[in-house]
This record gives sequence, C-alpha cells and structure tokens, in this order.
Amino acid sequence: MKVAVIGTGSVGSCLGGQLLKAGHSIKYGSRNPSSENMAALIQKQPGTSGAAIADAVDWGEAIIVAVKMPPEDAGIQAFAASLGPGAKGKVVLDTTNATTPFPECELRWQQATSGGEVLAAALPDSFVFKAWNTTGVEHMHAPDGSAINGQQLAMLYAGAPEKKDVAEELVRASGFEPAYVGPIRYARNLEAIAELWIHLSMKVMGQTDEDWGKNFHFQAIRKV
Repeated sequence: MKVAVIGTGSVGSCLGGQLLKAGHSIKYGSRNPSSENMAALIQKQPGTSGAAIADAVDWGEAIIVAVKMPPEDAGIQAFAASLGPGAKGKVVLDTTNATTPFPECELRWQQATSGGEVLAAALPDSFVFKAWNTTGVEHMHAPDGSAINGQQLAMLYAGAPEKKDVAEELVRASGFEPAYVGPIRYARNLEAIAELWIHLSMKVMGQTDEDWGKNFHFQAIRKV
C-alpha cells in the first residue's frame, strides 16, 4: 500500500520505517520537504521519498498524521485543510494527542470532544481513525514488548467501521496486535488513555506525583 506519512518527527519516522520493513511504500509529507531533516530521514530509510504535504496526500492510498496537533478546533481544522482535496475517500490515521502545552499536557476537556472527532468532522469525505496514540514512541520501536516483558503489545484504535480492515492492516504491519474499539466517537477515550500515559511517564507532567518512567504500556488482554 502507498502510505503518506505526514510528519518527520520521532513518531512519523518510526511508523514509516516499520511499515517500510513490512513491504509498504512510504512518502513523507512536510511543510518543508527540502529540509535537512527530510534529507537525513530519506537517506536513513532508502526507498522512501519526501514531498509537500498535499503532494504526499495526493500520492498516498492511506495517510498517517504524525504532527504536533494544536488543541484548538481552529488549529485542527486548519491542519485538515492543509491535506488538500487528495484526502477525499482515503483512510486517515491520526496518531496525535491535541494537548495543552508542557508541563500541563492536558486534553481538550473544556471542548467536550476529542481531537480525533474534530479532525473527522473537518474531513467528512475521508475515513478517519485514531491509532498509535496511547503509548510512547519507545514502544512503537518495540511492539513485540521487548522493552517491557516480551509480550506483543496491543494497539487500540477507533474509526470508520467500513474501512476497519485497512486500518487493521496498517496497525498490524507496524508490529502491534490490532484492537478495534468502535467508531471515531471513541477517540475521546483513547485520548484520555494517552493523557494518563503522558502524565505517568514523567513526574513533571500533569497533576500526579507518580513517575512510572516510559517502560509501560496499557495492554488489552482478550480471550478470542
């Protein structure tokens, strides 16, 4: 599958690399595709390429969003517009957590809806999912659980049920065991889990005094 990864930071480059190893084609989208960061990433991952955001979206059959998403509706809507018309009819997997700035790193509680739902509303002709947002990038590099206890990690994801198979394929290709929880309404629950992970991962974040470090993951254990 041709996958456009929007964002060249730690999450985007990790997921792009994992999917590349699984046999998918990767094009990174950036506001500055001629940057040194983009050039270094493409050199590190032979076979990938870079482009402006809308051009990468036009090329891709599926789109992964891995940027720093602003917590305000207007910021999320502006990002959605930057994808351009090429997002129409495509699966868009949102990895982001639209939290307030460090150190609070709090969710959009006052807005009473999730960033994933706002993105979906701004892309009514796309199939939006929330995925890969409930854990740290450390575990995206080791979805086999080798950084914790050696048990394969599950990845909760939510979004359009009619395209669940596409999202599942990409989550599985990234090394995680897919665990679908329902439509995009459940992005609010996944973002709440993410907020808890963020706050527990570093004592200076949020309002808790607990510091679990980053070697933990909220796991879904099911009998199927």
